[in-house]
Amino acid sequence: MSNDLHEGDLIAAKHAYEALMGDFNNYQIETDRKIAELEKQLEIKSKESERKIMKLTENLPVIIRKVVGHIEFARPLDKK
Repeated sequence: MSNDLHEGDLIAAKHAYEALMGDFNNYQIETDRKIAELEKQLEIKSKESERKIMKLTENLPVIIRKVVGHIEFARPLDKK
């Protein structure tokens, strides 16, 4: 028995290695694209949330005045 590698075995190993590297590179590219898309979606959601918070912050004094006004002018329910 011989442990020598034949030229055909080396060529097959080289093709297998190149295929593996191609698959790995494609995986990295696909993963990078997914990460970029997720970052973009996160940025959009973050800005949307920030706008909602700013709108609530601007309207908060009006909402507080309405609630306090109803409380101040309400008639007591437990008259004696």
